[in-house]
This record gives sequence, structure tokens and C-alpha cells, in this order.
Amino acid sequence: MGHHAVQAVWTMDVAGVDTASRDREFVERIIPSVRAMPGYVDAVHARSADGIRSYATIVFDGRDGVEAFMGNVTRDLSGAIASGVHLHSIEILEVIGS
Repeated sequence: MGHHAVQAVWTMDVAGVDTASRDREFVERIIPSVRAMPGYVDAVHARSADGIRSYATIVFDGRDGVEAFMGNVTRDLSGAIASGVHLHSIEILEVIGS
């Protein structure tokens, strides 16, 4: 059983949104909660220069971790939408190298 990853793309509302507060919540709450998930290996979180798109590639030591992460995401979509964050796409990937 090899490493698996989840790759997610989010569209971010920027007009009328306290983006500094949203960034703080992401760094202080979201990232630590992902790191604490069973099987977590590594992650890269990035966003476009205009702040409209956010990208996450999160690696787990097996498919179970990826599926648990995806379950967390889908359970909290209403909270994300209320914060001006909209899931554009999410996909499970098999890691073949790094």
C-alpha cells in the first residue's frame, strides 16, 4: 500500500470578505487539524496571486487517510461556503514520486 494524496481546488470570495481573518483561521485551525489526521505525511497549500483560487495537495500514508480527509471536507462544506470558500474540485491521487 503506497502513499495517496488528495488534491483540492477552492474558489475564494474576496469582495467584502475579511481575508486576513480567513487566512488566520486557515493557518491557526485548519492546517493543524489536517496535520493531526491519522496517516498525514505532508502537504502544500498555495493560492493564486489574486487570492481567488486556493490549492491543496495533502499526502497520506494510505488511502484511508485521504478518504477520512475527504469526509471531513464534505461534512463541513456549509461552513466553508459561509466563510466565502467554495470547493471547485477534489480528487484522490496515487503518489508515484516526490
